[in-house]
Amino acid sequence: MKRVLVLKGGGVRGLIQLDGLRVLEKYYGKKICEIFDLIVGTSVGALTGGILATGKYTMNQFMDIFIKYIPFLFKTFWWRKMFGALYSRKYFYAMWDRLFDYAVHMRDCKTRFLCTAVNICDFKTHFFKSWEKKDGKEKLQFQIAKSFAAPHYFGHLVDYKNQSVWVDGGMGESNTPIDIAFAEIFDLGWTQEHVEMTVIGTGSCDLSIPFEHAKKDGQIMQLYRFMQPKEGGLARIQSTINKVSRMEIIANSNPLFDFKYYNVDIGPEFDGIDKLRYINEYLAFGRVIGEKIQRDLNIFH
Repeated sequence: MKRVLVLKGGGVRGLIQLDGLRVLEKYYGKKICEIFDLIVGTSVGALTGGILATGKYTMNQFMDIFIKYIPFLFKTFWWRKMFGALYSRKYFYAMWDRLFDYAVHMRDCKTRFLCTAVNICDFKTHFFKSWEKKDGKEKLQFQIAKSFAAPHYFGHLVDYKNQSVWVDGGMGESNTPIDIAFAEIFDLGWTQEHVEMTVIGTGSCDLSIPFEHAKKDGQIMQLYRFMQPKEGGLARIQSTINKVSRMEIIANSNPLFDFKYYNVDIGPEFDGIDKLRYINEYLAFGRVIGEKIQRDLNIFH
Protein backbone atom coordinates (compact mmCIF):
# COMPACT_ATOMS: atom_id res chain seq x y z
CA MET A 1 0.00 0.00 0.00
CA LYS A 2 1.04 3.58 -0.72
CA ARG A 3 -0.16 6.50 1.37
CA VAL A 4 -0.37 10.10 0.17
CA LEU A 5 -0.89 13.14 2.41
CA VAL A 6 -2.19 16.47 1.05
CA LEU A 7 -2.06 19.60 3.21
CA LYS A 8 -4.08 22.68 2.21
CA GLY A 9 -2.92 26.30 2.54
CA GLY A 10 -4.45 28.70 5.04
CA GLY A 11 -1.90 30.75 6.99
CA VAL A 12 -2.40 30.69 10.76
CA ARG A 13 -5.28 28.29 10.17
CA GLY A 14 -2.63 25.66 9.51
CA LEU A 15 -3.04 25.05 13.24
CA ILE A 16 -6.26 23.25 12.33
CA GLN A 17 -4.28 20.49 10.61
CA LEU A 18 -2.07 19.60 13.54
CA ASP A 19 -4.27 17.42 15.73
CA GLY A 20 -5.30 15.21 12.82
CA LEU A 21 -1.64 14.60 12.04
CA ARG A 22 -0.95 13.91 15.70
CA VAL A 23 -3.74 11.30 15.74
CA LEU A 24 -2.30 9.60 12.65
CA GLU A 25 1.18 9.48 14.14
CA LYS A 26 -0.11 8.09 17.43
CA TYR A 27 -2.25 5.46 15.72
CA TYR A 28 0.52 4.11 13.49
CA GLY A 29 3.28 4.57 16.05
CA LYS A 30 5.50 6.17 13.42
CA LYS A 31 6.55 9.64 12.34
CA ILE A 32 4.51 11.24 9.56
CA CYS A 33 7.39 10.78 7.11
CA GLU A 34 7.32 7.05 7.84
CA ILE A 35 3.55 6.74 7.41
CA PHE A 36 3.25 8.53 4.07
CA ASP A 37 5.08 7.75 0.83
CA LEU A 38 4.30 11.21 -0.56
CA ILE A 39 3.50 14.52 1.16
CA VAL A 40 2.06 17.34 -0.94
CA GLY A 41 1.55 20.83 0.49
CA THR A 42 0.75 24.40 -0.43
CA SER A 43 1.64 27.53 1.56
CA VAL A 44 1.36 26.69 5.27
CA GLY A 45 0.71 23.11 4.18
CA ALA A 46 4.11 23.19 2.48
CA LEU A 47 5.70 24.52 5.68
CA THR A 48 4.17 21.79 7.84
CA GLY A 49 4.64 19.05 5.24
CA GLY A 50 8.21 20.04 4.48
CA ILE A 51 9.37 20.08 8.09
CA LEU A 52 7.64 16.78 8.83
CA ALA A 53 9.12 15.25 5.66
CA THR A 54 12.61 15.77 7.09
CA GLY A 55 11.78 13.33 9.89
CA LYS A 56 13.53 15.42 12.51
CA TYR A 57 10.42 16.11 14.59
CA THR A 58 7.51 14.10 15.92
CA MET A 59 4.05 15.63 15.73
CA ASN A 60 4.04 16.46 19.44
CA GLN A 61 7.31 18.31 18.96
CA PHE A 62 6.11 20.03 15.82
CA MET A 63 2.86 21.18 17.44
CA ASP A 64 4.87 22.88 20.18
CA ILE A 65 7.12 24.46 17.53
CA PHE A 66 4.23 25.71 15.40
CA ILE A 67 2.36 27.23 18.32
CA LYS A 68 5.54 28.87 19.59
CA TYR A 69 6.73 30.36 16.31
CA ILE A 70 3.56 31.23 14.40
CA PRO A 71 3.18 34.61 16.18
CA PHE A 72 6.71 35.51 15.06
CA LEU A 73 6.02 34.56 11.44
CA PHE A 74 3.11 37.02 11.47
CA LYS A 75 4.92 39.75 13.37
CA THR A 76 4.44 43.18 11.83
CA PHE A 77 4.86 46.88 12.49
CA TRP A 78 2.52 49.81 11.85
CA TRP A 79 4.56 51.13 8.94
CA ARG A 80 4.28 47.82 7.06
CA LYS A 81 0.57 48.47 6.64
CA MET A 82 1.50 51.49 4.55
CA PHE A 83 4.57 50.25 2.69
CA GLY A 84 5.11 46.82 1.19
CA ALA A 85 4.12 43.40 2.50
CA LEU A 86 2.63 43.08 5.97
CA TYR A 87 5.08 40.43 7.14
CA SER A 88 8.75 39.62 6.62
CA ARG A 89 10.16 36.25 5.59
CA LYS A 90 13.23 36.89 7.76
CA TYR A 91 11.36 35.51 10.77
CA PHE A 92 10.71 32.29 8.88
CA TYR A 93 14.40 31.95 8.03
CA ALA A 94 15.35 32.71 11.63
CA MET A 95 12.93 30.01 12.81
CA TRP A 96 14.38 27.57 10.29
CA ASP A 97 17.93 28.18 11.50
CA ARG A 98 16.84 27.39 15.05
CA LEU A 99 15.06 24.20 13.99
CA PHE A 100 17.86 22.91 11.77
CA ASP A 101 21.51 23.35 12.65
CA TYR A 102 22.54 21.97 9.26
CA ALA A 103 21.78 22.71 5.60
CA VAL A 104 18.61 20.93 4.49
CA HIS A 105 18.05 20.31 0.80
CA MET A 106 14.90 18.87 -0.73
CA ARG A 107 16.72 15.60 -1.40
CA ASP A 108 17.26 15.24 2.36
CA CYS A 109 13.55 14.60 2.98
CA LYS A 110 12.93 11.13 4.41
CA THR A 111 9.88 10.70 2.21
CA ARG A 112 8.84 12.24 -1.10
CA PHE A 113 7.80 15.86 -0.62
CA LEU A 114 6.16 18.16 -3.16
CA CYS A 115 5.21 21.81 -2.74
CA THR A 116 3.61 24.33 -5.10
CA ALA A 117 4.34 27.92 -6.11
CA VAL A 118 3.15 30.16 -8.92
CA ASN A 119 5.64 31.92 -11.21
CA ILE A 120 4.01 35.17 -12.28
CA CYS A 121 6.45 35.42 -15.19
CA ASP A 122 4.68 32.53 -16.95
CA PHE A 123 1.47 32.35 -14.87
CA LYS A 124 2.03 28.66 -14.26
CA THR A 125 1.86 26.71 -11.03
CA HIS A 126 5.17 24.87 -10.54
CA PHE A 127 5.62 21.72 -8.50
CA PHE A 128 8.90 21.26 -6.64
CA LYS A 129 9.69 17.59 -6.04
CA SER A 130 12.25 16.39 -3.52
CA TRP A 131 13.02 13.22 -5.49
CA GLU A 132 13.85 14.93 -8.76
CA LYS A 133 17.50 15.76 -9.45
CA LYS A 134 17.14 19.49 -10.14
CA ASP A 135 14.71 20.26 -7.32
CA GLY A 136 16.54 17.96 -4.93
CA LYS A 137 19.57 20.27 -5.01
CA GLU A 138 17.53 23.26 -3.84
CA LYS A 139 17.43 24.25 -0.19
CA LEU A 140 14.16 23.14 1.34
CA GLN A 141 13.45 26.39 3.18
CA PHE A 142 13.64 28.42 -0.04
CA GLN A 143 11.17 26.15 -1.84
CA ILE A 144 8.79 26.41 1.11
CA ALA A 145 9.21 30.20 1.19
CA LYS A 146 8.16 30.34 -2.48
CA SER A 147 5.03 28.40 -1.61
CA PHE A 148 3.82 30.87 1.05
CA ALA A 149 4.71 34.10 -0.80
CA ALA A 150 1.17 35.46 -0.58
CA PRO A 151 0.62 38.94 -2.07
CA HIS A 152 0.00 41.64 0.53
CA TYR A 153 1.02 39.30 3.36
CA PHE A 154 4.59 38.19 2.54
CA GLY A 155 4.92 39.53 -0.99
CA HIS A 156 6.46 37.89 -4.02
CA LEU A 157 9.87 36.22 -3.89
CA VAL A 158 12.32 37.28 -6.60
CA ASP A 159 14.47 34.37 -7.80
CA TYR A 160 17.41 35.81 -9.75
CA LYS A 161 19.00 32.40 -10.20
CA ASN A 162 16.03 31.03 -12.15
CA GLN A 163 14.80 34.39 -13.48
CA SER A 164 11.43 33.84 -11.82
CA VAL A 165 9.13 35.75 -9.50
CA TRP A 166 7.25 33.46 -7.15
CA VAL A 167 3.94 33.95 -5.37
CA ASP A 168 1.92 31.73 -3.07
CA GLY A 169 1.15 28.26 -4.41
CA GLY A 170 -2.51 28.82 -3.54
CA MET A 171 -2.81 31.81 -5.88
CA GLY A 172 -4.11 29.61 -8.67
CA GLU A 173 -6.19 26.49 -8.23
CA SER A 174 -3.68 24.52 -6.17
CA ASN A 175 -4.40 25.80 -2.66
CA THR A 176 -5.64 22.26 -2.10
CA PRO A 177 -3.24 20.37 -4.41
CA ILE A 178 -5.28 17.19 -4.78
CA ASP A 179 -5.02 16.91 -8.56
CA ILE A 180 -1.24 17.05 -8.68
CA ALA A 181 -1.06 14.48 -5.86
CA PHE A 182 -3.32 12.19 -7.88
CA ALA A 183 -1.24 12.75 -11.04
CA GLU A 184 1.90 11.79 -9.13
CA ILE A 185 0.33 8.44 -8.25
CA PHE A 186 0.42 7.67 -11.98
CA ASP A 187 3.80 9.26 -12.59
CA LEU A 188 5.34 7.21 -9.77
CA GLY A 189 3.83 4.00 -11.13
CA TRP A 190 1.56 3.25 -8.18
CA THR A 191 -1.60 2.53 -10.17
CA GLN A 192 -1.43 -1.21 -9.60
CA GLU A 193 -1.12 -0.81 -5.83
CA HIS A 194 -3.65 0.11 -3.18
CA VAL A 195 -3.29 3.88 -2.66
CA GLU A 196 -4.78 5.80 0.25
CA MET A 197 -4.98 9.60 -0.07
CA THR A 198 -5.62 11.70 3.03
CA VAL A 199 -6.39 15.41 2.58
CA ILE A 200 -6.50 17.75 5.59
CA GLY A 201 -7.95 21.23 5.23
CA THR A 202 -7.62 24.43 7.24
CA GLY A 203 -11.28 25.18 7.87
CA SER A 204 -13.94 26.38 5.47
CA CYS A 205 -16.68 29.00 5.59
CA ASP A 206 -20.14 28.89 4.09
CA LEU A 207 -19.98 31.49 1.30
CA SER A 208 -23.42 30.79 -0.09
CA ILE A 209 -25.67 33.77 -0.79
CA PRO A 210 -29.44 33.88 -0.14
CA PHE A 211 -31.44 34.04 -3.35
CA GLU A 212 -33.16 37.24 -2.24
CA HIS A 213 -29.78 38.96 -1.99
CA ALA A 214 -28.15 37.47 -5.09
CA LYS A 215 -31.00 38.40 -7.43
CA LYS A 216 -30.55 42.08 -6.56
CA ASP A 217 -26.86 42.22 -7.48
CA GLY A 218 -25.97 45.09 -9.77
CA GLN A 219 -23.08 45.01 -12.23
CA ILE A 220 -20.48 46.10 -9.67
CA MET A 221 -21.53 43.47 -7.14
CA GLN A 222 -21.67 40.79 -9.84
CA LEU A 223 -18.09 41.64 -10.76
CA TYR A 224 -17.09 41.64 -7.09
CA ARG A 225 -18.56 38.18 -6.54
CA PHE A 226 -16.66 36.92 -9.60
CA MET A 227 -13.38 38.41 -8.40
CA GLN A 228 -13.87 37.45 -4.71
CA PRO A 229 -10.69 39.36 -3.75
CA LYS A 230 -10.75 38.18 -0.13
CA GLU A 231 -10.87 34.53 -1.18
CA GLY A 232 -8.56 34.78 -4.20
CA GLY A 233 -11.22 34.54 -6.89
CA LEU A 234 -14.30 32.46 -7.62
CA ALA A 235 -12.27 29.82 -9.48
CA ARG A 236 -10.04 29.31 -6.43
CA ILE A 237 -13.10 28.83 -4.20
CA GLN A 238 -14.58 26.30 -6.61
CA SER A 239 -11.34 24.40 -7.16
CA THR A 240 -11.31 22.58 -3.82
CA ILE A 241 -15.00 21.67 -4.02
CA ASN A 242 -14.59 20.33 -7.56
CA LYS A 243 -11.41 18.40 -6.81
CA VAL A 244 -12.89 16.71 -3.76
CA SER A 245 -15.98 15.73 -5.77
CA ARG A 246 -13.84 14.24 -8.55
CA MET A 247 -11.70 12.25 -6.14
CA GLU A 248 -14.76 10.87 -4.36
CA ILE A 249 -16.17 9.67 -7.70
CA ILE A 250 -12.85 8.04 -8.61
CA ALA A 251 -12.54 6.40 -5.20
CA ASN A 252 -16.07 5.01 -5.39
CA SER A 253 -15.31 3.38 -8.73
CA ASN A 254 -11.75 2.19 -8.06
CA PRO A 255 -11.21 -0.45 -5.36
CA LEU A 256 -7.47 0.31 -5.34
CA PHE A 257 -7.96 3.98 -4.43
CA ASP A 258 -9.19 5.30 -1.08
CA PHE A 259 -9.85 9.01 -0.59
CA LYS A 260 -10.42 10.77 2.73
CA TYR A 261 -11.03 14.52 2.99
CA TYR A 262 -11.02 16.07 6.43
CA ASN A 263 -12.10 19.62 7.07
CA VAL A 264 -14.27 21.56 9.49
CA ASP A 265 -16.74 24.41 9.08
CA ILE A 266 -15.66 27.62 10.78
CA GLY A 267 -17.59 30.84 11.13
CA PRO A 268 -16.77 33.86 8.96
CA GLU A 269 -15.17 35.60 11.93
CA PHE A 270 -12.45 32.94 11.93
CA ASP A 271 -11.74 33.28 8.20
CA GLY A 272 -8.47 34.89 7.08
CA ILE A 273 -4.84 33.82 7.19
CA ASP A 274 -3.36 35.99 9.96
CA LYS A 275 -5.86 36.14 12.81
CA LEU A 276 -3.50 35.26 15.64
CA ARG A 277 -6.11 36.09 18.27
CA TYR A 278 -7.93 32.89 17.33
CA ILE A 279 -5.06 30.45 17.91
CA ASN A 280 -6.95 28.59 20.64
CA GLU A 281 -10.08 28.41 18.51
CA TYR A 282 -8.13 27.01 15.55
CA LEU A 283 -6.61 24.36 17.79
CA ALA A 284 -10.13 23.47 18.95
CA PHE A 285 -11.31 23.17 15.33
CA GLY A 286 -8.31 20.93 14.76
CA ARG A 287 -9.41 18.61 17.54
CA VAL A 288 -12.71 18.14 15.68
CA ILE A 289 -10.72 16.92 12.65
CA GLY A 290 -8.59 14.74 14.93
CA GLU A 291 -11.72 13.08 16.29
CA LYS A 292 -13.02 12.43 12.76
CA ILE A 293 -9.75 10.81 11.76
CA GLN A 294 -9.66 8.73 14.92
CA ARG A 295 -13.18 7.43 14.24
CA ASP A 296 -12.26 6.51 10.67
CA LEU A 297 -9.09 4.76 11.77
CA ASN A 298 -11.06 2.70 14.27
CA ILE A 299 -13.61 1.76 11.60
CA PHE A 300 -11.48 1.13 8.53
CA HIS A 301 -8.20 -0.27 9.89
